[in-house]
Amino acid sequence: MDALRFRACPPDDAVASSLIAELDAELAAIYLKACERHGLRPGEERDPALRFFVMELDGEPAGCGAVRQLSAAMAELKRMYVRPAFRRRGLARGLVRFLEREAKAAGVTVLRLETGNASHEALRLYASAGYRRIPAYGEYIGSTVSVCMEKTL
Repeated sequence: MDALRFRACPPDDAVASSLIAELDAELAAIYLKACERHGLRPGEERDPALRFFVMELDGEPAGCGAVRQLSAAMAELKRMYVRPAFRRRGLARGLVRFLEREAKAAGVTVLRLETGNASHEALRLYASAGYRRIPAYGEYIGSTVSVCMEKTL
């Protein structure tokens, strides 16, 4: 049986930084304009409202994700990524469930996210996990590619 483990770490941890760089490269290939890509804002890696996690399968880094607290009852999924070699195994769904549990344990009742309109697999994953489309919020207002979604936990 494969051993799936999640560990909290800062986004500037060496493994986390590597995963984020892979995610950024993948997004840059899909969304050619930098203004179409939303990652972590400068300095956000040390924001206490952001909790970042690395997902490991059998001790090997397989992906990452974060929960950013927006208010006492609302948070946002950020930087969700599963390495290509680990895809099609249900790990992304497991990562979403883990992040939802973390958010709920912190008192969050509403979880939001943003993804791009060309990220078809992500859109399907989130819809199948119970997220519904909502109007753009925060930094995504006015984006021509952002799709915002929300789920009540």
